[in-house]
Amino acid sequence: MAGCPVLLSDQTPWRNLRERKAGFDLPLDRHDLFRESIELFAAMDENEFKTWSDSSRLYAQSRINVDALLTETRNMFAMATTTSF
Repeated sequence: MAGCPVLLSDQTPWRNLRERKAGFDLPLDRHDLFRESIELFAAMDENEFKTWSDSSRLYAQSRINVDALLTETRNMFAMATTTSF
């Protein structure tokens, strides 16, 4: 959500990040791909990184259902205030 492209394991629900210019989802046993991805970001000029940054923010926003998060948070607090410990 902060507009920072990510490097993630390919074992997360966030997939095909490279195609969306939101980051990379990589196999954990492929250290070389992590290194190459970091080097790719380091070599980007300001405009290219801004494109990836903007794309990562848009991707994150598209994946978040704010209404559902609010409902879940309210339910959590309601349950916490009615549960005796």
